[in-house]
Parts: sequence; structure tokens; C-alpha cells
Amino acid sequence: MNTLAKNLSYAVCLCLLLVGAVMLAGCGGSREVTGIKVTELPDKTTYVVGEDLQLEGGAFTVTREDGSTDKFDLKYAEPSITHFDKAGVVTIVMTYAGKTSTFNVTVNPADFIPTYTHDVYATYTGEPLAVSLIDENALPAGMSITGTAYKVYGADDSTYTATAPTNAGKYQVRVTFDGGDNYNDTTIVADYTIEKADYLSFATNGYFNFQGIDHVTYGETFDLSKTWSLDDQGGLGAAPLPAEYASNIKYYFKGLNDEQPTEITPNEKGEVFAKLNAGTYDIIVKGISTDNLNEFTQTRKMVVESKQLELGVDFDIIVTTNGDTQTKLQQGIDNIVLVSVPSTDTSASISIVFYGDAATYCNQVTTVINMKFGNKATAEYTYVDTITSEGYYRIELQLDCPTNNYRLDVSTYIGFQFDITE
Repeated sequence: MNTLAKNLSYAVCLCLLLVGAVMLAGCGGSREVTGIKVTELPDKTTYVVGEDLQLEGGAFTVTREDGSTDKFDLKYAEPSITHFDKAGVVTIVMTYAGKTSTFNVTVNPADFIPTYTHDVYATYTGEPLAVSLIDENALPAGMSITGTAYKVYGADDSTYTATAPTNAGKYQVRVTFDGGDNYNDTTIVADYTIEKADYLSFATNGYFNFQGIDHVTYGETFDLSKTWSLDDQGGLGAAPLPAEYASNIKYYFKGLNDEQPTEITPNEKGEVFAKLNAGTYDIIVKGISTDNLNEFTQTRKMVVESKQLELGVDFDIIVTTNGDTQTKLQQGIDNIVLVSVPSTDTSASISIVFYGDAATYCNQVTTVINMKFGNKATAEYTYVDTITSEGYYRIELQLDCPTNNYRLDVSTYIGFQFDITE
């Protein structure tokens, strides 16, 4: 290196040493922080309730006692608020080295949509059916329900009403909310279907029941409207359906050989009485479909048994001997009717007439000449055509009941003593 170059290098080094000395002399002043100031706002200064503070893009400047300043990212200061749960203008206090500075942000109300069921179902009860879409206790503080309204599905919004619907059909239910200070007002809408009820479930304790009338005896009447329910004691009760629905119930009976069922018309009191010939039947109960009730058909077997005839109860027998009317005869060999005829006429002319329900439905087969005679103490009898001598006689009675409504399970007969008087 030549002499000139060496001299220049020396001069530069000397200057650097002098500058360093000056700087070192300056280090002897105080560096204590005397204040801070937010000099650059964060990128985000507008929020909604529920959001967290974001400091990205913001900066603050530190002033020191020696007059120097330093600039730092805002994230190195401590904010007074990190989460916004109220709407309004919020002042953020930033702290660094014990010194503070502030800036403002705007917090707007938030949207809040409650969780709710979008499709709601109920079953017709005959009463208005209000519906609740949400649990009001689950709403955030300050938010409240201001109204619940209903309209027919697809109808204009102007038809919304606070009155809950009653009839089966498809509706929409609208719930409006006041958001208070921190949330926006909002509205939710759900589809609401009221389904038709079943007749049997709609009836109180109601179900089709044949207890006590699945077997009846001919001549008994039975009220089918009392087959709907049992009371608390297990007894049959009247149909619990209101009259406007009970009138939509139709009753029929159909015999084994019938092609079509026959309707049983209720009387003016709504009682459904029937009196059927002996036999086996299908009893059919139908509910007509209405706007609010589902149609149904219930079928049960009913047996109408033939009735055992009893003398003096179901029919009376009058015996006339030679034109003279005798007393009514009763069943049994011990109930003897004494018959006396003049000696000039030893042939008894006896006629028999019977009355009652049996006379309507049955025919008499036995005639007066079908008689037996013999000793009362014995059970042996011989058929004779006429009565010509004294003795004990018995007339067997046989009935033919074409409709099978009556029956004779034991022998029915008339016993009497025939005497000839002088």
C-alpha cells in the first residue's frame, strides 16, 4: 500500500473512533419511558357482539426521558378488553411499561338465530294447539320473544294470527324476537302439521270392545254404542265421542249368508239397538273420514244364541176339553189338570193353543191325537188316537221354529187325569 492510501485509512479510522466516543458519551442519559401513544390503528376497528379484539396492523410509539422515541407493534401492549359482549363505541386502553393510550372501536349488534325444529307435528284434539319452537331460557341475555303467529301453509303473510289452529291441516308458525341492545331483531318460521286423529284414540278411554255382548240370547237387545269404552270399574260406558263425531259412526250387521251388510240406524238418543235372529254375525263399525278424523273399520263376531222356551214365560198353553176352556197348563208331570167329561160322552175332544213370542216364530207340530196313556206311577205310555177311558194322560208338545230362534232342550208336555162322571 502506498503512503497516500495508508494516510487515508488512518484518517477514516480516527473519525470512526471519534463518532463512537460521542455516542458513548450520549449513553449516559436516562432511557425511562415517559409516555406511549397509539399512532397507527389496527386494521379492524368495527366488530359485532361476540367477536374478539384483533390488533394486527396497529402500532404505538414510546417516548423516553432522554427524548428518544421507539415504535412498536401494537400487539406488544396489553389491551383492557379482548372480547366484545356489548354493542356500542368501546374505548380500548393499551398499557405498556405502566403507561397507557387509548383508541376506539365500534361494536355492532350480532345476528342470533335460535336452534329450533323446522317441522313440527301435533294430532287433532278438538282444541287450539299452540306450539313452542324454542326454549326461551336458551336465548342470550337481553333477547326475548315478542310474538308467535300462525297461518295456513302457503297463505299470504297478512293472514298470520296469534290464534293457534284447531283443525287438522298444514300451517306455518312464525316467532319474532327482540334482540335487545346486543342482537339484531330476527324471525324464524317453521312448518306446522296437525294430523288427523283416530276415532278410537280421540275417544276418552275409547276402544272397540265386545265384552258382555259377544254372545247374546235371541230376544235380548244390545246397544252397540256402548261398545266403545270401559269405565274405571270395568263396566261398559256410553260412546264418549262428542255428538258431532259420534254421528259419523255407522253400524252394520252381516250374517254368514248375507251378500251385503245391513245398516243399523241409531235412535234419536244416539243408541244403536239391534235385535237379530239366532245365528253368527259380523258386527261392523265404520268411522267416516272427516276433516279431522281418520276413517276406520272395525269388525267383530257376534253369536246370537237361540232361546230356551219356558212355559208360562215365553208362551202360554190353553187346553179346551169338549168346548170347555180349562186353566193354563204348566210344564211338568206333577202339575196335573183334572179333566172330567159326562158319561154320555166318553170321548174327550181336546184342543191346544199357545201364545207369546213362540207363537210368532214357531209352529205347533203335536196334535190332539198324539197322546199317551198309562199309570201315573210308571213312565210307560202308549200312543192312542182318542181318549175313551179313565186314566192319566200326557200330551207331548213339539214345536218347529224355522228361524231357529227358540229351542226346547227338555220334553215339554201337559199331564192330566181323565175321569168319567155319572
